[in-house]
Amino acid sequence: MKIDEQTVLYLQELSYLTLSAQERAEIANSLENILQYMAVLSKADTKSVSAEVSGDPVKNALRPDRTEDFGLSADILKNAPVSDGEFFIVPKVIE
Repeated sequence: MKIDEQTVLYLQELSYLTLSAQERAEIANSLENILQYMAVLSKADTKSVSAEVSGDPVKNALRPDRTEDFGLSADILKNAPVSDGEFFIVPKVIE
């Protein structure tokens, strides 16, 4: 697919950029190269590859959620302008 000047100008407008003529030519060339590479990739046979295949063998690296009491609530609430001894008191912002 050929990227013409009008396409680059349209992309420039969408992205709120101000580009020189040289920059527009470079972007057009880069986009054409990307599209050519995508055309090559689209010809690759992927029928035998499952959609879930990943190069990273880690399934879930997240730690389990759990609560911990560090016993600091009294110290933290000392910094609050207003508290009820257990929670911060904040002004109501939604009617």
